[in-house]
Amino acid sequence: MLPVILLVDDSKEQLETHKKYLESRYSVVCCESGLQAVLYLQESPASLVLLDIEMPHMDGYKTLERIRHTEQGMNIPIIGLTGQNTKSAVLTFMVRGGNGYLVKPVMRENLLNYVEKFVSAEQVRGHDRNILAVDDDLNSLRMLRDCLKDNYNVTTLTSGKLAMEYLVKYKPDLILLDYQMTPYTGVSMFNMIHKMEGLENVPIGFVTGVKEKAILMEMTSLKPAGVILKPFNKPDVLVKVKDMFYAYDQVE
Repeated sequence: MLPVILLVDDSKEQLETHKKYLESRYSVVCCESGLQAVLYLQESPASLVLLDIEMPHMDGYKTLERIRHTEQGMNIPIIGLTGQNTKSAVLTFMVRGGNGYLVKPVMRENLLNYVEKFVSAEQVRGHDRNILAVDDDLNSLRMLRDCLKDNYNVTTLTSGKLAMEYLVKYKPDLILLDYQMTPYTGVSMFNMIHKMEGLENVPIGFVTGVKEKAILMEMTSLKPAGVILKPFNKPDVLVKVKDMFYAYDQVE
C-alpha cells in the first residue's frame, strides 16, 4: 500500500502540479482548505501533509494547530509550503509543530527528495516517545525541538493555556515546561497537571535560563523529573531527557 500524501492548498493549479510530481510514488489526496484537511484526517490516515501557509479563512498556521490538536494528526510530519522565505514566517511555522518547509515554486526533484526523507523516517520511527514542550519564547522552543526531533516525536506549544487544552485530550510520555512562563508559570502548570486524571505519573521536567541558586532550589523542591538549562546543548539535552525517561521507567 502506497504512503498517503495529503496536499492542502487553496490554489487548484498548485494542487494539480504537486499531485503530478508525487503520484508516481505515493497515493495523493488534495484538499482546497485547512478545514477540509482537518476533517479528512479525522476519518482517514496520512503519511505526510504538505500544507500551504498562505491560505484565506484558515491559514496554514491555524490549520497546523488544529491538526496537532487531533489524535490522528499529533505526530504526522507536516511540511509548510510558502512563497515568503522570511525567518519569522518559517520560525512561527516550526515552533507551532511543523517539521519543515519548502519555498515556492518547488521543483519536482526537490519536492520528491524532501517528502521521501520524511516519509522514510516516519516508517522506521514507529516506537518513538512523545514529548510535549511548552515555552512562551518561540526561539527557545525551536532550539529545544531541534535538539530532540531526531530521537522523539515533539509537540511544541507556546502557552500554558494551549498546553492545558492539549492535555485534556492527549497524554504525552514526557512534559517539558519553561519555568518562568506567563501568565501560567511552570510551577502552577506542574501542580495542575499532576492533579489531572491520567496524568498523575507523567514525568515533568523544567526548562530554564535562570541559574540563581535560590530559583534552582525552588525548582528542585518540587521534585521534577529533571531540569534542563538554557542555552541548550544537544548532547546534554538528550542525556537529561533519557535520564527523565529512565527514572520514570523504573517506577513503571
